[in-house]
Amino acid sequence: MNVRKAAMLREEAHSDTSRIETMQRLFLAAGNYDLHTPLTWKTYGDSYTIR
Repeated sequence: MNVRKAAMLREEAHSDTSRIETMQRLFLAAGNYDLHTPLTWKTYGDSYTIR
């Protein structure tokens, strides 16, 4: 994820990398590598859940 984030930051169209920090790293830290539901995260102050 660090390498992808660095690559994204070099591209103007992908300058917003918040999804990496607010969603992908959250699932990684939880050990949810297979993305078992429910998936819950918060982005831009809004909460999301996939059941």
